[in-house]
Amino acid sequence: MNMLDNGALNAFIIWMLKNKNWNQSKPNRRYRFLLELGKELTNPNILRRASNPNCLQLPVFRAIEAAGVYVARNTAAQSNIGAAAEQRPESQHSLL
Repeated sequence: MNMLDNGALNAFIIWMLKNKNWNQSKPNRRYRFLLELGKELTNPNILRRASNPNCLQLPVFRAIEAAGVYVARNTAAQSNIGAAAEQRPESQHSLL
């Protein structure tokens, strides 16, 4: 186990000692705890990245939306991308 695994396991043990009834009827409490912990730890970074959508690459943009954060795309940048795609020959169109 590495240090992050140990920290997550210790956090789960402390959480369960303080909240004994949390998801008591569920058999996979540790799994649910780790999912929530991961979301809570990554959420500030996702929100920071989503605050500047102009520099996001498409896979990052899609991953942020998959995490449930709405990102307003700059329509001026989209129209420039669309104009550039129209100027390319048919064989050079990207998957935008």
